[in-house]
Amino acid sequence: MSINTQRTTRRNMNDSWDGEFDESRTRFSRSNARSRSINIMGRNILIGFISWNIGDNINQNKMNELITEYMKQHNSNPDVLVVAFQEVPVDVSMRGTRATFKEKFYKTTGDMLSNSLTHYTILDTYEKNTSSFFTTTNKAKNMNLFTCANIVSGAGGGYGIVTYVFKRKTLPIPVLPIKVAERCVGSTKGYCVVTIQIGDTQTIDIVNTHMPFKDEQKTKAFVNEMLRWLRVHEFHSDSQVILG
Repeated sequence: MSINTQRTTRRNMNDSWDGEFDESRTRFSRSNARSRSINIMGRNILIGFISWNIGDNINQNKMNELITEYMKQHNSNPDVLVVAFQEVPVDVSMRGTRATFKEKFYKTTGDMLSNSLTHYTILDTYEKNTSSFFTTTNKAKNMNLFTCANIVSGAGGGYGIVTYVFKRKTLPIPVLPIKVAERCVGSTKGYCVVTIQIGDTQTIDIVNTHMPFKDEQKTKAFVNEMLRWLRVHEFHSDSQVILG
């Protein structure tokens, strides 16, 4: 039995969603396209992905429209839904501080998505391992999965990347974010990644990024550095998804 994926992409910032969604249902695989069969408590887990260069479309109406059109076109309610935004404006008035960005955008936008996803629960904390000489404990930490809300991008105006994870309320299988990391490259480009554990042992790495496409050489260099960074930070789940 396998985990199935639904890939949903949105590249433009038009007012209409017509023709903007592209779906494929495949076995969950890594970036090298290897298939992997995954058994989780006797059932298939359906994971949905929405990836959007959101720009200035940060309001409740657009969130409602986004989710409604996704559900309509796919005619399904995924067990887990990942919403990945890129091109998030980091306003100069925010001064690039992470605390302000978290307060004025990350939580606010997460609340908007939650209002649209009434049958889902947002996963906004993760279990962080805290080790000392005597003991190792797990402590719930706020996820705040975003990048590039820094002094450089805030002072000159820039763009952030944010990721939200939702679990269907009636899903009997536990879904738990267990690891989070991010890297801001320069003032606008970067990536953030979360590892999600489904059931007792199965983990999935979900990477949200915004690659530079100035030329092929620059894009390849960016990808190679990102893959190196993922290895160094020990994101090596058998299942991985890269969005953006």
